[in-house]
Amino acid sequence: SQLIRFLGFDLDSRTLRVHLPRDKALALGRECRRTWNFAVYHARFPSLRDLSCLLGRMAAASGAFAEVRLRSAALERVRAAGVRRGCRWDSPVRLSPEALAELRWWARHSTSLPGRLLRLPSPDIVLRTDASALGWGAVVVRAPRFPSLRQWSASGRLPPELRSAISNETELFGIGQAVRALSRTCDLRGVHLRVQTDSTAALFYVNKGAGRSLALTGLAPPLWDSIRRSGIILAGSAVFCLGP
Repeated sequence: SQLIRFLGFDLDSRTLRVHLPRDKALALGRECRRTWNFAVYHARFPSLRDLSCLLGRMAAASGAFAEVRLRSAALERVRAAGVRRGCRWDSPVRLSPEALAELRWWARHSTSLPGRLLRLPSPDIVLRTDASALGWGAVVVRAPRFPSLRQWSASGRLPPELRSAISNETELFGIGQAVRALSRTCDLRGVHLRVQTDSTAALFYVNKGAGRSLALTGLAPPLWDSIRRSGIILAGSAVFCLGP
């Protein structure tokens, strides 16, 4: 059989990917849609217990989906704020607009998650990026399958709101712009892209999607969205790594 159920996940021996079983994905999507509908149309917000359970179900999907942390950051902030205020487990917690947007995202995409690769192939393209207080730049340093990209480079200026930002924010913004520029150059579906950066913080947010910094967490979703649209292979920290 090409599909094996193991530890609650579906392992595809043909594509070497780990998928969330369809019944679990459907149940997660239904729960997110129900929570969103009650909050938006009836002003009935989930209890702290229900929100924690929902976040637990999302976290349980992380073995098959690399974006869980990114797509639940706002919900986690709502839960943490409720705990800090000393809310009882049965007390309702008001959801922020960002948390509602995450619920809607899960309701729409829970059954179309790409799955996590068990083993990464050798990178098809190695892209090196850098950024300064004024702009960003990127150059392809290796692309054995794409001769036309061997001299490829791109650059651009930072938007005004980022010109006074810390370097980690400009580095992460530059990575996102470079990946989008590269995806407009050629068809990257199924391509394993490795990005090299000298910012360990930007690297963390590219791989994990979310962390303590709200500014960096806000810059990560556009990058992952462009990766999803382009069909680039992305799986954990092995794709975006430091190195010469």
